[in-house]
Amino acid sequence: MNMLIPVRIPLSDAVTLYAIQTNRFKTARLSIFTMTPADEHESPLGTLLFGILRRGSEKYPRLSLINRRLDDLYGTTLTLRNFLRGNDHVLSFTAEMLSDAYALKGDHPNILDGTMELMAEMLLSPVKDQEGMLRAETVTAEKRAMIDGIRAEINDTRTYASTRLRQIMCEGEPFGLSLSGSIPELEAVTPETVTGLFERRLATACWEVYYVGNEDPERVAQTFKKAFGNFDPISLDLADNSSHLPPAAPRRVEESFPVCQGKLCMAWSSGLTDETPVTDGCDDYAAAVVLCELLGIMQSSLLFRRVREELGLCYYCDAAFEGKKGILSVASGIHPKNREAAEQAILSVFSSVQKGELSPEDLRLAKISLENSYRQLPDSPAAMESYWFWHDRQRMTPPADHLARFLTVTLEDVVRVANKFVLDTVYFLNATKAGEEVDEDDV
Repeated sequence: MNMLIPVRIPLSDAVTLYAIQTNRFKTARLSIFTMTPADEHESPLGTLLFGILRRGSEKYPRLSLINRRLDDLYGTTLTLRNFLRGNDHVLSFTAEMLSDAYALKGDHPNILDGTMELMAEMLLSPVKDQEGMLRAETVTAEKRAMIDGIRAEINDTRTYASTRLRQIMCEGEPFGLSLSGSIPELEAVTPETVTGLFERRLATACWEVYYVGNEDPERVAQTFKKAFGNFDPISLDLADNSSHLPPAAPRRVEESFPVCQGKLCMAWSSGLTDETPVTDGCDDYAAAVVLCELLGIMQSSLLFRRVREELGLCYYCDAAFEGKKGILSVASGIHPKNREAAEQAILSVFSSVQKGELSPEDLRLAKISLENSYRQLPDSPAAMESYWFWHDRQRMTPPADHLARFLTVTLEDVVRVANKFVLDTVYFLNATKAGEEVDEDDV
């Protein structure tokens, strides 16, 4: 594994560039992230704001003009992302572009400069009316798009069920917030409200810029400074990512929808996060990652083998570990008639691990799966960016060192850590059309 460590360049007190210079790709990736503590009211507004910014700027006031400019930049693509990192709300613009070295020699468009200029235009100079407010028609159009998105969420029942599990489990915590808000809240938003948020976000936030490509990091830094000018927000303290604490008894929630396939989602809390220190030689966080891998991530995972293949109780059965909150979740698609049997089977698999009913082969396969994942990181600009964004950039721990932690985990470590997980929440999305033929897209 040979993955470069980013060059870290402070651009201001609140803006930092992380640049990886590599000739491995003919394309480059540029992402600008803005982070604030998740908030029940401001996070949905932030989601709305970035959708508005994506629709136009003073220089490119219509989406059609933005798309035409992207075409001029050799088909550069620009996407908006919106997610939680622990208790922080993250919004970003990401551009994927052809590296300047591979553009036609007689028609050199200076792709990096042009892309940075476009992103600065959209982030700093949105179209406003004569009163200095974001245009009412643009705000209305984006509100309508977000409301339609909220109404359409149930169409992706797999994602919807996992989101509901998080919201129920972490109700009252920042990690349990909806980043889209509710329809009544969105309908009440005015241009004045979202303009105020825009001005606050420019004044105070934490910004990070990531670049993966063949340009020199100093040139990327200078390109940013040229495009963004005097942009210098006040650094904002991000949220404390304390682990989620389990309830006195597991929560159980069931909802019914007119779909063909039920969704059973279960979650365990542990108090273990990526900030849990190694004490007395026990790396509990590393063991938790390995535990999740062998339960429901690797190709021959315990849940897949036992719940799907041996018992035939589900269409899929996957696991995920939220390292910022210490939460391990299992998501499965089932026929409603198998609801009780599937839950008991999943609990049985988890219990068997807690009892130490594991083979050395299970552990070996989990480690091989993790090693393959880490070895593939340098093959993708998106994977490299994601690795550094989610890990501690202050220590700049290379992937090989993280992988080494997982490879030293023993069966005893996995069993010890498995017993630190407590069943927290069970969510079941009941399918009221389960008697009908299941659509392949719903599996």
